Amino acid sequence: MTEKQAGYTVKVGNMEGGHVEGDKHDKHKLDWTLLPVQPVQQVIQVLEFGKKKYSANNWKRVPDARRRYLAAAFRHLAAISDGEWLDQESGLPHAACAVCSLLFLLWFVNEGKGESE
Repeated sequence: MTEKQAGYTVKVGNMEGGHVEGDKHDKHKLDWTLLPVQPVQQVIQVLEFGKKKYSANNWKRVPDARRRYLAAAFRHLAAISDGEWLDQESGLPHAACAVCSLLFLLWFVNEGKGESE
């Protein structure tokens, strides 16, 4: 496969059009290094717990999902407010559980799904 077929061009050195060696056009791309790794790993642990308890991506099939995941997020936040850091069932941080519920909610809103029927 050529560079053109793959959809990219490699430019090395000072080339036509003002390209400079080491130039990287990523100014308007998302900077994933801003995401804190450890808390994200805890959210993934929540997802893995859910996968074992239910099945992978079962959360996408929950009826009335927007309301239910918002309620779940509030329950986890209320537990934190009451001084309980770890979820009793999973042993994982309530904050990670709440983030997971909010990610699900965001997915449903972005997809236009999960509303009451």
